[in-house]
Amino acid sequence: MIASVGMALTACVAPLPQARTTSSTPDRVPIAEAPVVDVPPVEHADPKTPEESAPAPANASANANVSEGTILIIGDSHALGPFGWRLANRLTGSARLVVTEGACGATTETFWKVPQVACGYAVVERTRDGAMRAVVNETGPAKADTLDTMMTKFSPSVVVVVLGTNYPRAPVAEGADEFMKRLCRDGSCPRVFWIGPPSFGGLASGYISKSIKSALERWDGATFIDSTAFNEKTPLPLRTPHFRDGQARQWADYAFDRISPALH
Repeated sequence: MIASVGMALTACVAPLPQARTTSSTPDRVPIAEAPVVDVPPVEHADPKTPEESAPAPANASANANVSEGTILIIGDSHALGPFGWRLANRLTGSARLVVTEGACGATTETFWKVPQVACGYAVVERTRDGAMRAVVNETGPAKADTLDTMMTKFSPSVVVVVLGTNYPRAPVAEGADEFMKRLCRDGSCPRVFWIGPPSFGGLASGYISKSIKSALERWDGATFIDSTAFNEKTPLPLRTPHFRDGQARQWADYAFDRISPALH
């Protein structure tokens, strides 16, 4: 079951220097339409075929600027399965190091308020030459790294966020804004790409996506990737918003194709 954590945000927190003029937040959907997602057990993340473990198609690296920095992927159970593995492999040609921090059932506040997860947590490092090292691999209750710990440990130049399928009790836009404040410390922000949830649960994913996008509009260098367009004709069920392996990898390619041109 998802570990939904309530957020208690302080209204008087001043925006950081990078913040743009606040845009309006979408109207909150009725309670009955807000998703309560039961996250399935952590998927077996080991690639099952050579195609899954391939870093990228032959021309993928040519579309991305190679950086000496680190790309940090922060996500929920999607980051632990085929989607996360495919995305990380494709990004390895774009940085010296790609680190994935995935927590089953995670919401934004998992990584800044209560870093506890009930069903799995993993930290995987991948280098440009294809070498991979699993730093943490827990399949049950675990304590996740906080954003402060990640930013200090890895000092990423690029952060890819894969959060949104698990709905918190607190307003989505406020959670996303607080998440950004933790990423932008000491007046310095990494480049941020936030991959929104795929289409699922009727109005749920649309509301969540609009809320996150509105929060990111306040931050320079933050880009929202709307994934609802990827499967808008075949939305996922509300309580099991997970693709089969092949379609999960296609979703990763969809996201990568929108990140790659901006890595310059």
